[in-house]
Amino acid sequence: MLGRPDFVLVGTGIAPLLAASQLMHQGKSVLVLNPNTGFFKERSELPLDILFFENANSNLGLRFHNNSPEEVYRNLSPDFPGALEMWKPDSHRNRERNFVDDRAPWIRARNRLWVARRGTDAMDRFENLYLRALDAGLRPQWMEGLSLAKHFPGFSAKDALDWVGFLGPALGDIDVERYQAALLSYLYERIGESSIRTSVTLHDIGSKGLSVQFPGSSAQWILPRTSVLFFWTPALMRFLCQKVSRFVPEGEQRFRKAVKLQTWEEWQLLSRKPIACKVVAQWDRVRVWAQGAGAPPQGGSNMLSVLVRSGPEGVCSTQSLTELEALLFQFLGWDRFSVRSMVTRDFYRWNSLEGVDFETGPLRVQVLAGCDGPLHWIAKQVRNALVGHL
Repeated sequence: MLGRPDFVLVGTGIAPLLAASQLMHQGKSVLVLNPNTGFFKERSELPLDILFFENANSNLGLRFHNNSPEEVYRNLSPDFPGALEMWKPDSHRNRERNFVDDRAPWIRARNRLWVARRGTDAMDRFENLYLRALDAGLRPQWMEGLSLAKHFPGFSAKDALDWVGFLGPALGDIDVERYQAALLSYLYERIGESSIRTSVTLHDIGSKGLSVQFPGSSAQWILPRTSVLFFWTPALMRFLCQKVSRFVPEGEQRFRKAVKLQTWEEWQLLSRKPIACKVVAQWDRVRVWAQGAGAPPQGGSNMLSVLVRSGPEGVCSTQSLTELEALLFQFLGWDRFSVRSMVTRDFYRWNSLEGVDFETGPLRVQVLAGCDGPLHWIAKQVRNALVGHL
């Protein structure tokens, strides 16, 4: 049996690493367990908030505030072992500081743009959102035609008379891959590879602790001094539903009512012309932005990221491909496109963030909700969940 750590952290994404960083700084010993072969395989962390606004009663001002570049920095900097850089369009301060780490994760401040065709349901939704943004004092700018379309990343068509929308405030997005890689490398160095284990088989939860099996060894029980923390993401759903339903039946029912699993396709497309990097756009249900790590180049990017919701038929269904082609050919005015990559992202839509807490003998188990989605959101949720332990 392994030595007794203070905490066992079980998860497949960045949430257990953020928790490990916080607990380590408080002098706690941790063991991080991941059933996958590596971290972040399910790609449940997003660089930005994709901004659903179906609930007309939501606090729009608070939602935008929580996604401001400054708030993104505030949520991500405490647990990161190095510097986070900030980029803002047309800011002379982007390059005039004495020291800028080009290899660090960058937070980019980019305006949000909503675009829809006249007379469609999407136009009605965006018009309502524009009025709500006005009431919230966010100073959105309503635009039409080419004055609107010229802000859209990758737009090259000659005509945009049928399109309307508005430009919203600048919100933050982050280099997820750089942040993840640096944090993982830091933790390997500080707590050792023996305390961060992947390809772990999770067998059971019981009064003896957590039954696990490492590659090439037999099953063993681990009983932490304080608790086992599970960070609920889609990859852990089957195991957690089985165990939670056994100990807290109402907890599993509550969870199933609180979440809705979503699968999105992130397409990276090569552009023949430079793409403006100042805006993240929403075209009906599709999100679009210039892709690239670090500070955007002054001349623009040659890579376009398009985030499309997978249809009921699955990944690369007729629905998602039709939306992609309509964006590129009917609106942006492209005559062809080259795909560099396409990855799927699975994450939950959380309607409630209430976790599950139970005990079995001397073992305390906590299942934490809200561990996927925008990276800065995950960091905030993990920090709030650990308040009682620090």
